[in-house]
Amino acid sequence: MNWMAYSYVMNDKDDDQIKDNYYMIFVNNGSKKKQFFEKRQETHVLINNIVHDLQGLIIENIDTYKDPEKLVEIEKSSSKYNKRENESWISNLVYTVSTVEDSTVLYAYLSNDLVRKIKAIAYVKDCLPDSYAELATNYNEEDIKKETKWKGVGVKEYTHMHLSLLSQGKFSLDHIDQYDYNYYYPASAGENIDMIIMDSGFNFNHSEFSNTNDRIARCSTFIKDGIPVDISDKDCRSDDIYIKNHGECVADAAGGLDRGVANKANIYGVKIDIDPLLGSIKYIDIIAGLQYISDHLIRPYKTVINFSFGKYYHYEEQKSELDHYEKLINEITTKGGIIFAAAGNHGSGTVKEASKEALYPCSFENVICVGGVEVMDPNTSNDYRKAVDSNHGSNVNIYAPFDMDLLYQDSNGVDKEKSVEGTSFSSPLTAGVAATLMSEHSEIKFTTEIMLTWLTELGLKDIISNIPKEENNIFINNGKHINYSSNDIYYGCGIHSGNLECPSNEYCSEDGFCRNLEIPYNNSTTTTTTTTEIMLQSTIIEMNTTTTLVFPTSTIEATMIEVTSTLNTIPNPVETMVESIMNDNPTISITLTFMESYDTITTSIEEDIIDEETDTPPIDVGDIEIEEDEIDLEEDEEEVIDLDLYLDEEGNERHEINEYRIKTLIAKKIMKMQWKSLYYQ
Repeated sequence: MNWMAYSYVMNDKDDDQIKDNYYMIFVNNGSKKKQFFEKRQETHVLINNIVHDLQGLIIENIDTYKDPEKLVEIEKSSSKYNKRENESWISNLVYTVSTVEDSTVLYAYLSNDLVRKIKAIAYVKDCLPDSYAELATNYNEEDIKKETKWKGVGVKEYTHMHLSLLSQGKFSLDHIDQYDYNYYYPASAGENIDMIIMDSGFNFNHSEFSNTNDRIARCSTFIKDGIPVDISDKDCRSDDIYIKNHGECVADAAGGLDRGVANKANIYGVKIDIDPLLGSIKYIDIIAGLQYISDHLIRPYKTVINFSFGKYYHYEEQKSELDHYEKLINEITTKGGIIFAAAGNHGSGTVKEASKEALYPCSFENVICVGGVEVMDPNTSNDYRKAVDSNHGSNVNIYAPFDMDLLYQDSNGVDKEKSVEGTSFSSPLTAGVAATLMSEHSEIKFTTEIMLTWLTELGLKDIISNIPKEENNIFINNGKHINYSSNDIYYGCGIHSGNLECPSNEYCSEDGFCRNLEIPYNNSTTTTTTTTEIMLQSTIIEMNTTTTLVFPTSTIEATMIEVTSTLNTIPNPVETMVESIMNDNPTISITLTFMESYDTITTSIEEDIIDEETDTPPIDVGDIEIEEDEIDLEEDEEEVIDLDLYLDEEGNERHEINEYRIKTLIAKKIMKMQWKSLYYQ
């Protein structure tokens, strides 16, 4: 994977541009070669003397430093290390790091001029700037950048499942040895994006929002009985015993430093009054909250809003309420806000046609509705299963982790962990992903429609069980699909297995395993009076997105190639193959036969030997046989090939249109079967 890489900050070629810096001074301490130090008895005494000599040299040349005050700061910190084993005194201006045999390494803060002088000292073997090493990791940052197009990569190492799942493809222990608990995200992390959370209450004093130098995290207003009251405090927690910490945990999922997704996004809390008897919020406060957001908090195309609440409304009897509700939603989105809402935790559909009810705001057209998926134990399962309590429906656009461990702060100011479940937390996770995409692509004016397109394109499709086939089946992903193994052990290839490549004689199959790519052939030839043949006997080529096909050269007069598709469809590039062969062999006939039982295409190419003393003989135009069951053509779509169109009055082939006819027929059949396009290298 990512081997330790060393790189020097600077080298001798850059001497004129070198600034004051820390250097490693490699010294011959004389333990083997005494000619430099005949009066030295003990190695440690020798080293101490060298250190003191160099310290004096540094002080004498202080005027050569670009920043002399840095030396004063370094010397002040020397008291921390004023005594070391075998040393009478140690100064941080220069000190010993390591001694082995006749070699000692000293560390010093030097100016450019001093480096030249120290290199000239007889006992100094070399003086080099300090170097840096990348820590060995189980991931490859450059591969991640290449796949995601992120400018920088942020990594929360060995974090929580609800985060790590956001930046993985569908993993399998058949490909990796251990699940990768890292969460990878764009380094911009929601920077300069406003996240507005309307919920029960908030407390931005705890450690999850401690990076206030990088962003804003505060309460914005308190809505009660339809009246907003501006507040600017960081603590506006709810006193309700039933819903306590709900808003705090929602905010943590969206943008907490450790447990959240967009940890650089601005967070504005809109607190809604909670009914003490019902533990719920009133419609009038929701409307007032939406109005406040629309009037005061929208920055066009820089605003993400989360609603972790919902209610079933009768969409006929409560039409007036819903109409006004939706108009406010549409006004916010028209101004450039993007709204996410929870799908609800009733374990049912978001739309109940029998009772003419639907869950709102989830069911509004301009709201991205988020359902929940149970977080699995990756050591035993990779089953992405819709949570039993999560709602579903055609208006649920996407799914995210349903259960997670989040942080809040108790009344004594102590950070506490809380295990929570519900689409209330799936929604802010997804909103957080949206915020990171917006910060990473600041050049794009994200609307609800554009954001939903992005999330749909990046999401993992059709992997969630317990969802009806006709409904959206998309699991949230932030753009990174490569699966790494935490111990760097792999059993496959490609994005399934750390982006590993296969050996040169193998290719990576669609299911993520290296397969042999061997084309056995028989070079035996037979000669007759009319035809010379070279046959590739029983040639089988398994095809996937990275397979390279090698076809015979133009000198071959007769060839049989059998291609087996592993993609459940016949590949597209047959037309390209045919065109290439026809360009080199203008007098060939082609027969394509699709074998239903083996999903195999057999291409037979024959060329007749032309007698120089006669005109070009007729060419068999062949036919194209396709099983109707396989391509599911309607009866009125069947084509009849009229051979008279391709023969002259004497029954001979009209050569000027033969090539065009063959290409057209093949193209039509390929198009009708909607073959899956493949990339060939």
